Parts: sequence; structure tokens; C-alpha cells
Amino acid sequence: MNREEFIIPRDMDEITAEPDHQRREVKRSAITAYRKEEKLNVGDPVPELELERLEETGPVPLSHLESRPAVLIFGSYT
Repeated sequence: MNREEFIIPRDMDEITAEPDHQRREVKRSAITAYRKEEKLNVGDPVPELELERLEETGPVPLSHLESRPAVLIFGSYT
């Protein structure tokens, strides 16, 4: 399936209005990923991930949190 098929006209207008090529591609990729059918929903099992610890050494496999609720927040803190 073509990635353009996931982009609705309103989103395409926002993408094409972006003058910077790299930012345009980031927006296109983010919108495409969000619109895909196979995205995760609340309550879905998560794919296997390893998370870096902030205060200890070594990663934590997400599967170690299996029996406990977990909230993952992805963002940029600069």
C-alpha cells in the first residue's frame, strides 16, 4: 500500500505548506504512521521494547512490566 493513501487532504495541505524539505518528510512520516491500520490502541499488547534506565545501568525489557500497568510517554526534552 502506498504511504500517500493514509494521508487525508487536510494533512496533505499541511505537509505541502511546510517550506523545509526535512520537516516536510518528518510530518509525512509521522502522519503516515499515525494513520496506518496496524497502530496500537489502548489495551493492545505492546511490541517487545527495551527501555534505557535513567539512574541505573542496563536496559529494562518492557516484558518485565507485563503484570503492572505502564504508561509510555515519547517526547523530546531539550
